Amino acid sequence: MRWLLGFLLTLLTTLIFWQSPSLAMDHGPLIHGYDLAPISPGRFHLSPNIVFFQSKANYDTSGGSFDDLPNGGSYQNISGNLNTAYDMSSHWRVLGGVRLAHATSDDGTFQRTASELNEVTFGFMVTPYYAVNTKVYLELMGTVALNTFDDTTDEVITGEGTHSALTGTKISHMLSFFEIFGSLHLQYFSDGRSARTPWRVGSTVHLGTLKLIGSIFGYQSITDDKSTDTPTDRTNVTSRVNGSSQRYYSINPSLLDTQAGIGFQPFPDLQVELGATKTINGESTAEGLGAYLSVTMYWGGDDGDTASFRKQRRKILRQKPQPEDRFETKQEDYDEELFNDKKFKKRKQRRQKAIDVDKAIEDAVLEFE
Repeated sequence: MRWLLGFLLTLLTTLIFWQSPSLAMDHGPLIHGYDLAPISPGRFHLSPNIVFFQSKANYDTSGGSFDDLPNGGSYQNISGNLNTAYDMSSHWRVLGGVRLAHATSDDGTFQRTASELNEVTFGFMVTPYYAVNTKVYLELMGTVALNTFDDTTDEVITGEGTHSALTGTKISHMLSFFEIFGSLHLQYFSDGRSARTPWRVGSTVHLGTLKLIGSIFGYQSITDDKSTDTPTDRTNVTSRVNGSSQRYYSINPSLLDTQAGIGFQPFPDLQVELGATKTINGESTAEGLGAYLSVTMYWGGDDGDTASFRKQRRKILRQKPQPEDRFETKQEDYDEELFNDKKFKKRKQRRQKAIDVDKAIEDAVLEFE
């Protein structure tokens, strides 16, 4: 019953603003406290975060270089995300979330802005192997875009605005106070968009209540978009409303991005993370930099199991090479009879007899006589 209530709570949070069916997964940094959170049966996770991205250039179709947007144009996007999860058992987790986006574009002549609740995310995760130092997650995710658009739109684009589904795996392994992680997914889009393979590799350094997070991540288009042979179908729209930025709604995009962040965990059930992202390569997508701020909170769960997990994890973090012995003990022989209690008692009993003073005087007098 407890897991059923948690599932319904997560599903309710996910569907609060449900309006119309559609699926799309946004590109963003890893939130360590949420994406790689330990599983504890009966635990509820809540992670609000804000992701900022700014671009003034696009990578060309062959990659390796980028061109400034025409007329000094620019594009900005601020996404507010509310992610939730519930651990139904020691191996299953359900996930959900909503995304509110605010975008601003400048084409050198006009500025456009738009704010909308545009995506709902849902899915589940299973752990085929889960230990204190190694975690393997398999997940299936989908995101519902609440606001779609057509080629005649006159509003700045805040997201992909199309259907998608994503499946893949995440792996994490502890090496002393280093945690290395990686992920690989396959993502399908509707509306004739190209399919992608999002991936990520990185590491987290655990320093007590502090965490240093770094990763390289991105995605690669593996199928052709329906507009591959007629690119103006898309570029005419992005030129009109996005200042020509190809952050969204581009043809066969690929991207290589980087992340650096710092996490702070003042309490076991609360984590705060702050970081930045910077693109380093891509094809038919926006070049730019970003920043993010996230908070992750937990409620409930198997406290005994969680305490044990933390104890083992701390033991791994504290592991250090054993120092060599700097002193050698000298072996010496000794007479164990010295510590024999019986002999010691006998020696104590050998006491001098008391002197008879009167007899001694009498003997002395007799000697004078």
